[in-house]
Amino acid sequence: MATTFGTSFGNLHHICLTNVTITPTDHPLECPNLRKLMLFWLTFKKPLKIRTPQLQALTCNASVLNQLQLNEAPQANRLSIDMRRAPYDPSEMAYPASFSFFRKLKLTVSHCFRYDNRWFSVYCSYFNAITELIVDGKFPKNHYMHLKDIVSSLTQVSSLTLRWMSVPSDFSYLPVNVKTVNIEDCTTEADSIQFGPSVRCVRVSNLWMWNMPDDIGVEMQLLPEGRFSPLSSKRVLVRKGKVMTPRTIYSTVEGV
Repeated sequence: MATTFGTSFGNLHHICLTNVTITPTDHPLECPNLRKLMLFWLTFKKPLKIRTPQLQALTCNASVLNQLQLNEAPQANRLSIDMRRAPYDPSEMAYPASFSFFRKLKLTVSHCFRYDNRWFSVYCSYFNAITELIVDGKFPKNHYMHLKDIVSSLTQVSSLTLRWMSVPSDFSYLPVNVKTVNIEDCTTEADSIQFGPSVRCVRVSNLWMWNMPDDIGVEMQLLPEGRFSPLSSKRVLVRKGKVMTPRTIYSTVEGV
């Protein structure tokens, strides 16, 4: 399907485009009231320029970023990138500065994803306002190394959320700017998970441990010892194939 844009979508609050060919005009598309923009698997005749002063959330696959220019998007907060197919060459990125507004970044990855260190190096250098990072899924190879690279590249991130992946036993590599870690719907093969002294709060929701006896739990080792005061049991009991108790929160003695 081919779509030719005019110059104004003044009344629209949401736009969702998927599997279409876009032929933009030479002038920016005026979307003064647009709050949410969703773009998936698009073919561009030329870069798409959009003026979105009220934009709050952008959801797209990785290749869309190479041909998208957001003009005047100071309200932009949430950026969700579907990485489940290989991204385009980062050298093709047209307007990287368009993404400097976003403060919350969600990356969705899978076993089909081909990790491209150049892609992350280029884009992360422009995601300089990101303070909250969500990684949903698992990289097919060298998962922990890639996760470490991404977190280390985003130097302003203070909150890290991990979903639907196997979590490592040691998070001491986290940079000092990461203060909060959320583990949601994950699995582990370790009987303990360690965090460094810069982490102030750990939240665990639905943690699976496979091939372990029913009476074995996962212990959260929050270092240095004695600094953390769990708000509920420090031992996270799990059963094979079943979720643990709904939520466990650990925080520093001083509070979250």
